[in-house]
Amino acid sequence: MLDTEKTIPSEQGVADDSLQEPLASLTVELTRMSAELQSINSGFQAQLKSALLEMREQMREELHREFEKKFKKELEQELERRMSRVKQARIEIEKATEAFETVSREIDGLLEDHGTELSYIMRKKTVQSELKAYLDGLRYVIGD
Repeated sequence: MLDTEKTIPSEQGVADDSLQEPLASLTVELTRMSAELQSINSGFQAQLKSALLEMREQMREELHREFEKKFKKELEQELERRMSRVKQARIEIEKATEAFETVSREIDGLLEDHGTELSYIMRKKTVQSELKAYLDGLRYVIGD
């Protein structure tokens, strides 16, 4: 049995020697594959980062366009609303101007008639002053 025990360690040395070369080759191959995977991974990360930046910029541009479109729509609606108010104010100015001129003509006629009571002329002057103040307010509102 001693002979068998001696051959086993020598066979084990031969087996270790025969495994050393494939093991070294496997280690080299694994190292190469690891480096290749790291290279692929860093390339993928760079592409992913670039794609994310591009997507972010596209989203930013789209949001900007949507905001601008919404803002323009709201601005147009506000402009239409204000233009409508100005139009109504101008119509009211025309009516008030007509009333003011009518009262002014009445006052002129009353002043020429010496039989008219002074209190009546004063009431007409009060109406004229109120119409003038109303007209000034309307003109102020529309920026005239």
